[in-house]
Amino acid sequence: MGNVSNSPGSSAHSDGSALEKCLRLAGSVAWRLRACRFRLMGVRLQGKTVLKRVSIPRHFRSIEIQDGAAIDDFCVLLVSDPPEKEPVIVIGPTVYINRFTIIDASKRIEIGKAAMIGPGVYITDHDHGMRAGVPIQEQPLLSAPVSIGEDAWIGAHATVLKGVTVGRGAVVAAGAVVTKSVEPETIVAGVPAKPIGKRT
Repeated sequence: MGNVSNSPGSSAHSDGSALEKCLRLAGSVAWRLRACRFRLMGVRLQGKTVLKRVSIPRHFRSIEIQDGAAIDDFCVLLVSDPPEKEPVIVIGPTVYINRFTIIDASKRIEIGKAAMIGPGVYITDHDHGMRAGVPIQEQPLLSAPVSIGEDAWIGAHATVLKGVTVGRGAVVAAGAVVTKSVEPETIVAGVPAKPIGKRT
């Protein structure tokens, strides 16, 4: 009997643990239902994926998310042009995308296996024409594919612009604006981003 504790603190801890388990279970059920809904709407989900509170406004069939990928709360996967036969956004196996990231594609954005995308990142494969004398809203999108290599890491609040390839194992520092391709295993930082070192 001496091993049994009836103290108020013990009871509160037990209640707290039970509540945490219930909340975790509810969250797990919610993302499974969300994945099921996206699959029914046409998103190409492969294997087991974790989709938190993710927004996919349109062109569901133009998005492919591969086995083991996880996308955290309040991310947006946006395809701007009409859907293609091939996916326009491809998120590879075991990729992790942190909160508040926006992936905005009109041609092709591909993120390779095991890449990590920090919070608040913006990745786009297009911008607007800027010819003088014509309102920018009336000008066409200018697009070029973007590729994020395997094992790359894009730091918080970085921006990756059209036509950029971030090589395998490259690192983009927080807040960088990447306008040119990054060599494998290279670390870049700044606005615009420039090489500052290599992974060792």
